[in-house]
Amino acid sequence: MFIVNDHKTTMKKITLLFIVLFQFAFHAFAQKTAATPVTDPSITDKISEITFEDVRVSSYSTLLDQGKTTDLKMVNHGIRKKKVFGLATVKVYVVEFFAADPTKLDRTEEGILSSLKKAGPVELKLTASRDLTGKKISDSFTEALEANGVDVKNLSKEMTELMTELSSVKELEKGQSFSLLATWKDTSSTLFIKRPDSSIKTITANEGFTKDLFAIWFGKPTDDKLADLKKSLIK
Repeated sequence: MFIVNDHKTTMKKITLLFIVLFQFAFHAFAQKTAATPVTDPSITDKISEITFEDVRVSSYSTLLDQGKTTDLKMVNHGIRKKKVFGLATVKVYVVEFFAADPTKLDRTEEGILSSLKKAGPVELKLTASRDLTGKKISDSFTEALEANGVDVKNLSKEMTELMTELSSVKELEKGQSFSLLATWKDTSSTLFIKRPDSSIKTITANEGFTKDLFAIWFGKPTDDKLADLKKSLIK
């Protein structure tokens, strides 16, 4: 009889101890969670199980800006290839294209660029297929801007800021990504640049700035490989 009572008393003490430890652990977790600030602005990708050119692409992307979240749906993806010295073709980067409302995109080669604002926000996520210097990326962007009628010797303050940001990247290693996400309000636009370390830089300018930028992929292609990428993104 005494042995049974002692056993019951011991079990009650063990149960009480577990309850106390659980409450302590839960309280500690809640404090830690509350103490972790939410980065605003931020761009978060929902990685899918789909692999394209060794890159696991995302099913959608989420922008958090000034406390408001906006989901961007995957439109399509493709790969930027380029001929080296006019001979060998190399893989440069994988592009993922997202839009808040893909149904508003004009998926024609002539109409896609002007329809981005209506479908926005829109995002291009670029993942390196080989090691790339920031200088090489900005030089290729400048070449494409010039092909689309931009006076590259007299770039706007905002475009110069973007090129400086890209050039400052010592090296984008194979598998690393950065994103260019644009939002519009009236005649102004804001570009969110998600760096490889996930930090965000924003540039606000008139809507011509983002139109010029996205013309690199959706405007006049500088070569046949960029033309192939454009077709992949809008199909």
